[in-house]
Amino acid sequence: MEKSHFIKVLLLTIGLTLRYLIGRRRFNRRNFAGLQVYRSYFIAVLVQLAESLLNITGLLMILTAINLLIFK
Repeated sequence: MEKSHFIKVLLLTIGLTLRYLIGRRRFNRRNFAGLQVYRSYFIAVLVQLAESLLNITGLLMILTAINLLIFK
């Protein structure tokens, strides 16, 4: 496997893994009523900001990998 192909697959894998882990954390944080539970308001804001930024980063990695795979 050539180096550029490896990088494309690695980008795709990391992006998908990031989005999966964030989704799983959000799911596990839900209570019986389906609401996400946090210890404090500050933690809620901080976690949501970090997860949003990581989610966007993961999406950009996926889109970049697909773009590179299609348009070599």
